[in-house]
Amino acid sequence: MRFFKTYTNAWKRKNKRLIKIRMSDIEVVEEIHKNLDKNILDSLEKQIKDIGDDKDREMKFMNYHRNTIVVRPMGYGKYAVVSGIVGYNALVMLGVESAYVRMANVKSRDQWVDEIIRDYTIQPVIDIDEIKLSIAKPDQDRIREKIAYLVKNKDFDEPVVIDKKTLDDEKVSIYSGEYNVLAAIALGIKSIRVMVKAD
Repeated sequence: MRFFKTYTNAWKRKNKRLIKIRMSDIEVVEEIHKNLDKNILDSLEKQIKDIGDDKDREMKFMNYHRNTIVVRPMGYGKYAVVSGIVGYNALVMLGVESAYVRMANVKSRDQWVDEIIRDYTIQPVIDIDEIKLSIAKPDQDRIREKIAYLVKNKDFDEPVVIDKKTLDDEKVSIYSGEYNVLAAIALGIKSIRVMVKAD
């Protein structure tokens, strides 16, 4: 699914509460998770090997992956991974006993996916000069990266999301994707397709 990471991150911003669960109580039941690309697992193993005895790097690696996991209750004190299977595997490889995860009260991953995209709707194009930019000193390296991606793929790497509440304003406010707008401006693009964040 295009922009799935953006949908997921938006859901996590709305659902910030983390709960501590034993790793032994988390199970992998979805086929998409059981068939995780071997290259990803090999990469995780290499990263962990490179950490070696560096406790600071290990802690940073562990904390990063802890915050990526979303689970759903299965009953009997067990939970199934809904999102963040890479993070789950990373913690298993590290031998972590418990993790702070987000809980999704759904019966399946498909139901969760339907819910996280429900609040967004694709809209027609909008003129760039109608978008209010807020970054005072943008990172030029990031802009160059966005430009390179846009030129190569003829599309953004993530959608430009605007706030629905500002649609009637003279200029609409951006919820996410501002660097993609800056890249479009640099390329002389006059209008872009946006995604509207619902109330």
